[in-house]
Amino acid sequence: MSEVVIVTEKMLADAKLIGNEFRKYQGKSILNGDGNFYGFLGELVFEAYLKGLGIPYSCKDGHFLRQKGGWDTYDFIVYGSSVDVKTVRDKPDYKNLLVEKKKFDNGVKYDYYVAVRLVGEPEPTQAVISGFARREDVMKAEFKEFGHGVVDYFLPLDELHPISELTGFDKVKPK
Repeated sequence: MSEVVIVTEKMLADAKLIGNEFRKYQGKSILNGDGNFYGFLGELVFEAYLKGLGIPYSCKDGHFLRQKGGWDTYDFIVYGSSVDVKTVRDKPDYKNLLVEKKKFDNGVKYDYYVAVRLVGEPEPTQAVISGFARREDVMKAEFKEFGHGVVDYFLPLDELHPISELTGFDKVKPK
């Protein structure tokens, strides 16, 4: 079962601000930095979801938007497990959770990958937490290049595990 989160004006403003700040540290970018806005917005949505359920979490250096020592690190720690949020934009052919193969194969692996699908372009009004994949699921996934020169493992959104099954979530989520 998916969960819907309303995207607030504050989330949009914060994602734009941090996306613009991130461009300063970024080298070559597939989308000239525009994808950062959507990625950060997905993380803000997931944070709102966790807060709404009263689920305890932590982030490196206190907040996922202020990570020191590089941006390729986990987004959240939930119940002792690393979680990387993968944001999917509202486009007809965007139907997969994508994990960059080169990074994954070279050791950048997390316990869980959560898919947040944004609804509305160019400024989303809501988001759907589509589900999650375990590290083991990614290891078994097929991979291909989706037109940006990066090879990704891909897992169809409609085949992900329900978010309520993520470690401990089912224990605190209201029935």
